[in-house]
Formats: sequence, structure tokens, C-alpha cells
Amino acid sequence: SHGTDVSREIWCFGDAGSMFYDAIADCIRLRYRLMTYLYSMAAVVTFDGTAMVRALALEFPEDSHAQNISDEYMFARSLLVCPVVRAMYFGPGSQPLEGEAKTRSVYLPKGSDWYDFYTGAIYKGGQSCVVNCPIERIPLFVRAGSILPMTEVMQHVDEVRDAQYEIRVYTGEDAQFALYEDAGDGYGYESGERSFIGMRWHQSKAELAIERREGSFPGMIEERDYRIVFVTPEGSSRRELRYTGDQVRVQMGDVER
Repeated sequence: SHGTDVSREIWCFGDAGSMFYDAIADCIRLRYRLMTYLYSMAAVVTFDGTAMVRALALEFPEDSHAQNISDEYMFARSLLVCPVVRAMYFGPGSQPLEGEAKTRSVYLPKGSDWYDFYTGAIYKGGQSCVVNCPIERIPLFVRAGSILPMTEVMQHVDEVRDAQYEIRVYTGEDAQFALYEDAGDGYGYESGERSFIGMRWHQSKAELAIERREGSFPGMIEERDYRIVFVTPEGSSRRELRYTGDQVRVQMGDVER
């Protein structure tokens, strides 16, 4: 986190191996793994004016129960974030809390199934459920019918420019995604120095279509290794490929638990 007046660097919260340091480090690593998704969603905000953080009341207008949920939000279209807003470890004056359950109740909006991001377990929408939330884990769910591009953990975003992308397909419904790339710095994107790679998941065909890249920019990585992960209620399957900018179709194989 960033701010003024109070030191917020990770080393202000202990050493590696301590509870608070490790919890912050886990969140930082998750942020870097999600950077491909985050950057693509930032492009949607820039070019289409769509909000990245969305209230459930606006995202699910036909779900009357979602109208009253004020402690969860959609992070772009795919991710449902359920922050922990109740003290579980320490209270005022840093007094340890005894007997506090490390769980919270979350509401999963109806109209979709939801995958637990960490475990892959799937839940029907339109229900509340109690989930584990130790200090290192913010409850996070992925809407069925989502394509979630991820990458490797890095120390900074340009550390490995040609890092492999992991494309997670959360099956159950058709899905589409536009993976956005540009130089990562400067204003060349405003004059067209950018690219999009369209992706479509066809549920009935069990097939992911990765479309031909549109656009280019200086320093663009022409070819990149992709790991495709198909997430299903029964388990997951993986495919490896080298994306060269041309259209490719990937069939979901046998699922392994």
C-alpha cells in the first residue's frame, strides 16, 4: 500500500517468516501474477470507460439480495473480492484476540457459478457460504465463464519481458477476453502503439480460440509461451503452446483432479 506519514514498506511489518510479513508478501506475489489481467482491465477503463471496481448492486441488478451487499465487490467482470473487515487476530492496543474464527460469510450472486480462486471448488450462485480466510488469504472467487490471464511472480513488471502467460479458462459458460499489451511506459499507446489478442472460450465445443494479434508497438514480444489451464468442476487440464501472433485453437483435454 502507498501513502504518507506512516511507514508502509513490507519490512516495517516484521521479517520473512513472520505472520504479517508473509501475508503481505503473498498479496504482492498475487498482484504480480495477476498483472496481465490488471493491465488488460486498465486498458478497458482507458478505452471504454468501464469501471474496474464494481458494486454488486450494479453488476447484478436482478439479484435483490446483492443490492444490500456492501462488503464485497467485482474486480472487473471476472473476480469477486470479499475483503475481511473484522478483526480476527488483534484488537485495540494490539491486544491478541482469543477464539476468533478465521472465517467469514460471503454471498455469491445468482446467475453464475463461482470457483474458489485458491482451491478450484465450485459453488452455485444465489447463496451465502462460510469460507476460510486466514490472514494470508482474502476470499476470492472467479465467475464461471471467465478467461483469466496471469503471468510469473517478478520483482518488477519488466524483469522478464517474455515471461510465460498462464491463461486460465474457468468453464461453465462461454467467455471472451481481450489481452492488451503495449510498451508499458510512455504515451505511444495514445497514437496506436498497442496490441490486442482476442480469446474466446466455446463451452459447447470445449475449445479456446486465440485470435490473430491486432496491432503492434516498439519492443513487442513477437512470440511467447502460453500455458492454457482449463478449470472445471471435476478438476483441471493443461496445454502448452507457443503463440506467434496467428490464430490458434486449443481443445480441452482429459481433466485431472
